[in-house]
Amino acid sequence: MRLSLSAAERQRQIYDKTTALTFRAASKLLWGFQMDKLVYSLATDKDIAFICKTYNENIDALHGVFRDEATWKKLMADPANTYYVVTANEPVAWFRTEVEDGALWIGMLQVAPAFQRKGIGKYILSVVEKMAKTQG
Repeated sequence: MRLSLSAAERQRQIYDKTTALTFRAASKLLWGFQMDKLVYSLATDKDIAFICKTYNENIDALHGVFRDEATWKKLMADPANTYYVVTANEPVAWFRTEVEDGALWIGMLQVAPAFQRKGIGKYILSVVEKMAKTQG
């Protein structure tokens, strides 16, 4: 069935009005969270288990070495690095920043496997970019 131009135009207008709501509802249904609900904060001792688990789940991709929670506690105590956790009602990712020669670097970025390929990495990159701009 071919829509007339006016019917097609009406269809587009309906689509435009509902796209944002549809996307938010779909993201919650498909991913269990909404992107606008992501929050980052400084990682604390209560986040060590999540950081450790996520790192060790991705160890093959990182060509890294297994690290236990005691090792992560020591690493997080290093003042040269700052660790952050990203949450959406539960931890979904974490990242580490470091300052070297006055420049802010992402030292590591990990997204929990269940939340990968959902735009969280892009969100983290935008957060770090804003951090770098505010630090000069």
